[in-house]
Amino acid sequence: MDKAVRDVGGTACLADAAAGHARCPPRRLRQAAFKKLLLVEGLGKTAYYTLGAVVGGFFFTGLTNVLGRFSASAVMVAGSVAFCVLVTWRRSRDAIFGWAERLIP
Repeated sequence: MDKAVRDVGGTACLADAAAGHARCPPRRLRQAAFKKLLLVEGLGKTAYYTLGAVVGGFFFTGLTNVLGRFSASAVMVAGSVAFCVLVTWRRSRDAIFGWAERLIP
């Protein structure tokens, strides 16, 4: 890590560590201008989170109409926890990605 900090700079390494994307080697960070990296990260995350909020809002509104406010909230929290467990638990993550690899040639 010390070599990467010397090559790229500490600020760029911190920006890469804070990013929600797959890690890229420090060489790629050196090639991109730091301002451009921040712009792409900012716009990309803003679009990603906005889309997630809109889809989640529609889903929650539909659940509220069917189940009521309290039950819809409970379902959303339970679904969120279940999704986190499925994605972080190695066995289920490998199974999910295995299915996705079979479906997408």
